[in-house]
Amino acid sequence: MKKILTIIEWIITVILGVIALITAWSALNLNTGPKLYTVLSGSMAPAIPAGSIVLTAKQRSYKKNDIITFFADTTKLAQNPKQTVTHRIFDITTKDGQEIITTKGDFNPSPDGTPIKKETIVGKVIIHLPLLGFAVSYAKTLPGLIILIIIPASIIVYNEILNIKTEIVKLFTKKKEKQPKDNSV
Repeated sequence: MKKILTIIEWIITVILGVIALITAWSALNLNTGPKLYTVLSGSMAPAIPAGSIVLTAKQRSYKKNDIITFFADTTKLAQNPKQTVTHRIFDITTKDGQEIITTKGDFNPSPDGTPIKKETIVGKVIIHLPLLGFAVSYAKTLPGLIILIIIPASIIVYNEILNIKTEIVKLFTKKKEKQPKDNSV
């Protein structure tokens, strides 16, 4: 029974560690390298369901049918200027020497109303992890931080302190047993 509890503890620790790392990585907003984003809507279902995390990487060029993440600040979709959208490239045209990219969510019946410029593209989706985005988004809130990070971390630290205490008691007990007994009066 104790082995099963230990295995469950390790599994929970690994899952929470992954959530914490992904949350930290997505919160850092690094200017270089791949980036993580959470897909909040079902507009790309079934290819990328709501609640997925997408890993995007900047590309030199993009082509039709690439799934991309882009900043919504130059589209009608923008309610938050830092908001990103993950959609598929529906069409690429050139106007006045500049590429105009039309995007569309797979689940949406028609293309997005406002084309985007290449400069607003964050990157092409390399991989997506379903459902993990819900946990990461929740972990970014105060209750989520407390429930998913602080409480489990506190339990793990407390458990490790108990393990250290047990080992110290064992060491002192062994040391005491090895000491010669003094029988003189």
